[in-house]
Formats: sequence, C-alpha cells, structure tokens
Amino acid sequence: MIQQHCYTKTKQGIFNKHEGYDTVARSPGLTESFIKERIHPFCFYHPSRLLQAKRVPAEEFPRTLNIVHFPEGQMLIGQTIYVESDYTNQHSTFFTHNYILPKPENLSPENIGTMLCRTNFLTETEWDQLLELKELPLHDSIATGTVGPLPFDQHRMQQLIYVLLDAILGIKKVYVILPDLVWVRPTLMWIYDQLPKDAAQTLGFTTYSREPEKKQFLHLIFMEKGSILPGDARVKDDYILDFYSGYFSENLPD
Repeated sequence: MIQQHCYTKTKQGIFNKHEGYDTVARSPGLTESFIKERIHPFCFYHPSRLLQAKRVPAEEFPRTLNIVHFPEGQMLIGQTIYVESDYTNQHSTFFTHNYILPKPENLSPENIGTMLCRTNFLTETEWDQLLELKELPLHDSIATGTVGPLPFDQHRMQQLIYVLLDAILGIKKVYVILPDLVWVRPTLMWIYDQLPKDAAQTLGFTTYSREPEKKQFLHLIFMEKGSILPGDARVKDDYILDFYSGYFSENLPD
C-alpha cells in the first residue's frame, strides 16, 4: 500500500503535532520513527531570493519535487510548495505532501515523466490522518508542452551520467544548473534513459533548490541560477555542472 504524509514548517513551529514534529497528517502505516528518520529530512524548501525581492505571488515560486529511495525498499515521491505566510501573516513557510511507495520494479523515462507531471499532490490539509492508497493518484491529463532536444553539449551530458554513478556509490553530490527550469523534466528523462537499471532504482534527486543539500540518499540537486559560484566552499568536493553560466568543476572526468 502507498502511504501519505503531509508536513509544514514555520519558524515558531506553530503547527506542532505528533510528539512535537511538524507533521500535520499521515496515513496509519507510517511509524513515528520512520517519519522522523526517513521522511522529515526531505521536507524542505529554500525560496528564491530574487522572486521574494520582486514580491511575486507564492504560486509563481517553483515547486520542488523529490524522488528518494530508502534502504528499506520504499520510494518517496514528494512535492513542496512555497506558502507566502502562515495564518498569523507573520512567517513565510512551505507545505510538503509525500507518497511512500513500495519498491518500484521499473523506473523508465516514461514513468519518471508521469510521476513528475501527473502526480496529484495536496496543497493543504485539515485532516490528522490520510488514507492508504493502492495506486499513486494521477491527473487524467496535463499539458506539459515540448521543449525540443536537449541543447546541451553531449560530452558534458556524458560527464553527468558518469558523476551520477559515482555519487550513487559514494558521498559526493551532483549539482546541476540549467538555463531554465523547464529543462529539468526532459533532462531527468534523458538521465533515466542512460542509467543502468540498478542505478535508476537508487538515484535520489530534487528538482529545485537554492541551497546545496547534503542529505543522505539525495544524489542529484537541480539548483537555482546563480546559487553556486566558482570556489564555493560548500560544494568544493562535489560535482558542479552549470549549463547556465558555463562553469564546470575541475574534478569532472575527461
């Protein structure tokens, strides 16, 4: 069965429930220990400073989609959205809805595309308990548009596959900056088409972040433009492929 989990966080923890955690709803098959140790680390959001400065509406901030695989065999697919303020109108926050699936047998590019574009996520909840599900709920259809072939250097893209395999086996992270977030989905589909099956069943990624992430089981992080600069000490030992500025870390394979 597929489990569900909803989470929100504020600076003052005003939504504290379930032994002080910021979980606001969950299905009965999830234990407190699994939520705390496995799910909570992937409930995060770093809003764009540029968009904050422009005071754009919250719905215009990019959503974050995570897919992560746990050693127990489950796969997490979750969405986090920016929430401009909580009900006190004092603190910006975010809302996360996660599905915990049994280990998938096939993660093809088509399946990844479906999960990223058609999964039906909650954006708010008023329930303490959510249902266990037999299937991942999908929108009937969604207009994804087309962006054409990936406009990136093939040598760099092959480097990306190589360092992802290294990241899955080790502790380094792979940070990718694209000219536009519209390229994240087709890039991921290309990656899953290139990866060996075992690696595809293990790869953990997030589709948007403003800050580097060092979380376990998270190998690939798509970053906001301008969020990583050459010489950034936070990622000095990791792999950086900035297709926007043209900066590529020196430790990439030839």
